[in-house]
Amino acid sequence: MFHRTSIRFLIIFAGLCLPAAVCAADVYPRAGWKAKLSTLHHSVSGVVEIVDEDTLRIENFNYDSGGPAVYIYLGAENTSAAFVAGIPAGPLLSGTAYSNDTLTVDLPDGFTMDGYNAVSVWCVDFRVNFGSGTFGSVVEYEVTFDATWSAETHLHFPPNPHFSGLIGGTHDDRVSFWQLGSAASEGIERMAETGEKSPFDAEVGAAIAAGDAYGVISGGGINPSPGSVSQTFEMNSSHPLVTLVSMIAPSPDWFVGVSGLRLFDDGRWVSEAVVVLDPYDAGTDSGIDFTSSNADTDPADTVAVITGFPFEDGVPLGTFTFRLKCPSPPVGDLNADCRVDLQDLAVMAANWALDCSLSPQNPACL
Repeated sequence: MFHRTSIRFLIIFAGLCLPAAVCAADVYPRAGWKAKLSTLHHSVSGVVEIVDEDTLRIENFNYDSGGPAVYIYLGAENTSAAFVAGIPAGPLLSGTAYSNDTLTVDLPDGFTMDGYNAVSVWCVDFRVNFGSGTFGSVVEYEVTFDATWSAETHLHFPPNPHFSGLIGGTHDDRVSFWQLGSAASEGIERMAETGEKSPFDAEVGAAIAAGDAYGVISGGGINPSPGSVSQTFEMNSSHPLVTLVSMIAPSPDWFVGVSGLRLFDDGRWVSEAVVVLDPYDAGTDSGIDFTSSNADTDPADTVAVITGFPFEDGVPLGTFTFRLKCPSPPVGDLNADCRVDLQDLAVMAANWALDCSLSPQNPACL
């Protein structure tokens, strides 16, 4: 028997094909996927988008014209070996300077994007990658910071209680901006002690330039607490993790946050994730109370959960709630990416002849 989801999807695609005699299969399944170019040499940067099976568009492209025999190159993955074995696309770039330009790049005749998952501004003669990125699906998320910290919830409560502006980024697992048991970076120290977003935003920016992060998240704070603030941001499946922090204020070096939360897992975007916010100590100031005078910890301790005074009651300070911005998912969106395309058709096809009476433990039957 057919799984009822597969039958519904078959009807949808049949409806799309009949009126115009142009099937949804004509839409390239990775159209709209993007790759952000790292900045390795010659001021390369930009965002490359797959337009169709043999066309790319590069937005905000920057390149200072240096280097011999430089082309857009495609590879199976984001490695030098893959680009060496890859293919060039578009015209020769070297000798022409680009500044926030838009380029349309065609693949060579007879080639499609199938099998090519990464793009590089590649110097052929010296086999040097000037800047590269991995293609991924792009969606929008909204994070809501609900601060519940108040005199009613906590035994100890300071004057002028508030939280600094949200700061963080989206990234892959090759980089971590903070974690329990490790020393705080300069950016985390400054954020936790003063509420400043810099240089933490620059640390995320450096990871973007290296190809390990996709974007900076910067939002408002909460003053006074309790209160709430929301911020939208873009996610790319090639960089599926999110890190976000905010200073507990006033305090010596305390903050709330999340490190490396995965929002794209097993080929699907997480529709909602709630993070309970415990208080953290950055380990950079030895003050013991909310309004303690500055007392640098030398050498610095590592980031730790505060379990004693003034948070010995163990009550969280609030939550981060991450929601996929797809309030009305289209019927037929089987892979939860807020679109109906050939990826959904592939999911349906994989379950085409599935008989749940014979395979009741198959995930599609549950």
